[in-house]
Amino acid sequence: MPFAETEICEVTESIWKSVLGLDVRRRHNATTHDDRRLFMTGCVRITGAWEGAVTVDCSTGLVRRAAGIMFDVDPATTALREMRDALGELTNMTGGNIKSLLPAPSLLSTPSVSEGLDRSATFPGERLLTEISFECNGELLLVRVLKTENASGSDGGPRQ
Repeated sequence: MPFAETEICEVTESIWKSVLGLDVRRRHNATTHDDRRLFMTGCVRITGAWEGAVTVDCSTGLVRRAAGIMFDVDPATTALREMRDALGELTNMTGGNIKSLLPAPSLLSTPSVSEGLDRSATFPGERLLTEISFECNGELLLVRVLKTENASGSDGGPRQ
């Protein structure tokens, strides 16, 4: 069973609704990786008693819309800097909430954001624990939790 699937769904839906006023709904069908739309990926690293990463992948259309809402600007005129800032903040909130489910003490890195066509980025030495696809007004949102394999500490499960 994927790690903290129910909690990750609740966290993601809550963040997008409370911060942006947008409804995201889980997609139960498989994510298609042959989509050639441009995507952006936000990533935060978690280090300490548990080590790994949380990523949030979004279509640029969804990131542009989120940035427009966050910065109160027309999404069509949203600058790349604003898009990166918006996705970085959403990733930071998502990662912080997921970190609270993990063994303490753990630290959260500053978010990094990248753009590209391939939204299936890999991280050497890390194992995918959970991948959940969401949809928001026809745009894709993907949340992944990865665990560093060679790290000491928990087996990836939530705190008891």
